[in-house]
Amino acid sequence: MTDKFLRLEEDKRQRIITAALWEFARQGYKDAKTDNIVEEASISKGLLFHYFGTKKKLFLFLFDYALEIFEELAGQISMHEDIFERLRQNNALKLDYYRRYPDLMNFGASVWIKGAAELQEELFPRMEPMNRKIYASLYEGLDLSRFRDDVDPKVAINIILMTMEGLSNKIIADYQKQYRDVPIEGLESSFAKYITEFEKHLEVLKKTLYKEGRQGN
Repeated sequence: MTDKFLRLEEDKRQRIITAALWEFARQGYKDAKTDNIVEEASISKGLLFHYFGTKKKLFLFLFDYALEIFEELAGQISMHEDIFERLRQNNALKLDYYRRYPDLMNFGASVWIKGAAELQEELFPRMEPMNRKIYASLYEGLDLSRFRDDVDPKVAINIILMTMEGLSNKIIADYQKQYRDVPIEGLESSFAKYITEFEKHLEVLKKTLYKEGRQGN
């Protein structure tokens, strides 16, 4: 059925995808309304269901579409041996993808935060390979000798990741509130501020947890 959708002219196809990503990102799967999608995309409801059949099939199509971009992102993840430099590089990569794919990245964040309990059996197998790759990117190949001798590296890594994840979630939440209403020039200014804040946190953690003389990259 989606073959018919994929044969649509590019402009119309992207208009439908963007409208659907936006609705699911704002409302989550359960509360998303196809009426809002067709209004935003300027198509009939009958045409939307002609292409996808059900809201569930539309959501899964978008999920698979998003996974292709997330796989591309995961393929560029830094494996620097210094955890702080790794996080710095990966944060810059993630923010770059938010610039390039705002609706898609917000859709992914919504799935992560709000979930879609009704579809877990179908979403989990799709996500598992990438989740394993991302998990490996957090822990594999790190130079643990950089940590102070009186610091348990596993505990330190967990503290670092929890702190930076909390900050990243705050940044993303702030961004989600404004990205459709602020000119791109304004968003670029916000990104610069977010990166500065992120790096300040990294520097404090590095000075606290690393040995003197091992704080360089």
